[in-house]
Amino acid sequence: MLTRPFQLLLVDGHGVLHPRRCGLACYVGIDTNIPTIGVAKSLLCGGVQSDNFVTYKGEILGYALKSNENSKKVAYVSVGHKISLLTSIELVKSITKINQYIPEPLRVADKLSRELDCK
Repeated sequence: MLTRPFQLLLVDGHGVLHPRRCGLACYVGIDTNIPTIGVAKSLLCGGVQSDNFVTYKGEILGYALKSNENSKKVAYVSVGHKISLLTSIELVKSITKINQYIPEPLRVADKLSRELDCK
């Protein structure tokens, strides 16, 4: 049980970088009225530009975050609710360890969920 309210949610899924411009991060953010950021491991729509921004139908909707220049593993960051794309990118980068592409809170949550699933 949470003892203090939180200011931001990271969601393992897309935000506006979604074919319908409303992924899981948007839905959770709207439902909770808390700022949310979507961080997904696969690209549902759009294309990655040379500057790592992801565009869909002529609009910048996300950012491709790699652990390093040569990495093939990518996390796609997009706005969920009540936050800008640039702030989302900055925050996700700040909580992602060097040589990783998934932000640490999501990486730990994923690891814990797999451990609990086996018991």
